[in-house]
Amino acid sequence: MQIISIPITTWALLTQATPILVAATLFMFFMYKCLGVVATYHRILCHRVGKMNPLVQIICTALGFYGSLLSPVTWAGVHIDHHKYVDTDKDPHSATHLGWRGWFSILWKDSVDLRVMARLKRDSISNFFHEYYYSLLTLPLLLLFWPKIFLFFWFIPASMSLWSQHVSVYNHDETGAKEMPWWFGVLTMGEHHHKWHHDHPNDTSGEGWIHYITKALTYADSR
Repeated sequence: MQIISIPITTWALLTQATPILVAATLFMFFMYKCLGVVATYHRILCHRVGKMNPLVQIICTALGFYGSLLSPVTWAGVHIDHHKYVDTDKDPHSATHLGWRGWFSILWKDSVDLRVMARLKRDSISNFFHEYYYSLLTLPLLLLFWPKIFLFFWFIPASMSLWSQHVSVYNHDETGAKEMPWWFGVLTMGEHHHKWHHDHPNDTSGEGWIHYITKALTYADSR
């Protein structure tokens, strides 16, 4: 999807886009990547920084699912192994070891943490998206009946989310996780305070604005 997204997105922006559709695309990119992947998948489900109201969890897990094309169970399994083996040859997506291959998750190392996967399988919402992965993955194809909605509300913003996730792989160098500038945070929707995150994986208080978004999503169960 990443590769084919380039010509399709270029064609759609040149021939089909309007200011409203471009704004909708950017909004949905924020929803898929920031709320779905960064806050829900990464901080809340994977690193357990808080609990979510079940309805909020269903919505935000769906955003993460359609913004990453992975179940939360698989996503967390890969990510925890990244933390365990960071910047070694066992790291599933070490930028220093994979080089250009880090841009494509299909070329990442096949490595998952089975314990975190077992934990999330005990969560009924996360497990639903895992067990019915392939059926759920086909649902966006129904939007093909409305091509502009398909393109500007899912295909393009979801593709942006995928590319953004792979940009996040490169906030490491030979010295480890790095603190990145503000523009990297915009591209990755909040993954720029990466050294803090690796030093404090269960604490978002030093991660800038993504901390407040994560807290907002967990507010209902943190009173």
